[in-house]
Amino acid sequence: MNRKQSRDKPGQSAAGGPGRRSSASLEETLFRQALHHHQSGRLRVAEVGYRDILAIDPRHSGALGYLGLLAHQSGHSEAGIDLLKKAIVADKRNPEPHYNLARVLSDCGRDGDAIAHNRKALEIAPDYPGAHNNLGALLLLQGQPADALAVTAKGLQLEDSAGLKSTFVMAVRSLDPAAMRLDRDFIQLLARALTEPWCRPRDLSGAASAILLRLPAMARCVAFIAETGQCG
Repeated sequence: MNRKQSRDKPGQSAAGGPGRRSSASLEETLFRQALHHHQSGRLRVAEVGYRDILAIDPRHSGALGYLGLLAHQSGHSEAGIDLLKKAIVADKRNPEPHYNLARVLSDCGRDGDAIAHNRKALEIAPDYPGAHNNLGALLLLQGQPADALAVTAKGLQLEDSAGLKSTFVMAVRSLDPAAMRLDRDFIQLLARALTEPWCRPRDLSGAASAILLRLPAMARCVAFIAETGQCG
């Protein structure tokens, strides 16, 4: 069907009219059904559903992105990466394809590219679920514990996930205490990590002691004890 035929077809109208709204509603219904099949492990049925949507709208970001994930899950990672990149082009303000592309790239050992796409997802949506945890873990693997700590600390302000807590602990253990910023939020997170606890307290006790000694009040107390044998 060419553009003129499409315009002349009964029931269709200019962009934003009843015909377009009906088409969008159909695409959304088909997408929800395909996604349900995907999440239930019915990959072949899901693939057919995504392709049906793309036959209607070749730039449907959700269908492109999840077809890309499905391709990766089926052992066709390069095809999946290509589809996820098309999903990003189709909707530049959608963080989801960046997040999912980062997951695929990480699975393929391309951690540098995965970090870039996780950062992009958070640039678009600073509270995107899971992105802080994935980015922090990747930065830690890349030998950047200070950056990993900053990312996970920010993530823990938004969600209380076990993954973020674990990455926070590993980042603290990997860093020289002298390199850590002693702001209030960090001290509160460190106290939570020790008291809830997020790990065995002794795993953080050395780092915590060294960090606390950097606080002026604690340093004065230690000096006073050394001189007088009491803290007052």
